[in-house]
Amino acid sequence: MTWQKCKTLTDGFHLKDQRRTGEHMPLGQGDTDVRAILEDAATAGWSGPCTLEPHLAYSKMMLANYAAGTMERTLADMSKADALHVAATEAQKLLDEIGVAVPQHC
Repeated sequence: MTWQKCKTLTDGFHLKDQRRTGEHMPLGQGDTDVRAILEDAATAGWSGPCTLEPHLAYSKMMLANYAAGTMERTLADMSKADALHVAATEAQKLLDEIGVAVPQHC
């Protein structure tokens, strides 16, 4: 796993998920090892910045820059604000499940 090689060098996380078929998904709903990675980081006492992947529904700018992956169809039909709300809600849910506290001022 790449995480094992990079964890001592990691200074931030870009929270996102993806299915094996390429669709971008809310955190914890894809086929990646994101839960195990975040659990391991939390257990090791890691702290640092995290950013939330907002591109569950692609903007014209993302498409013009040849974004990797594809949109999951139910997310593609949402407004950008609704897709970001789903992403934030699912990220908070996963972080709560693994016991990672998120500052409330975020």
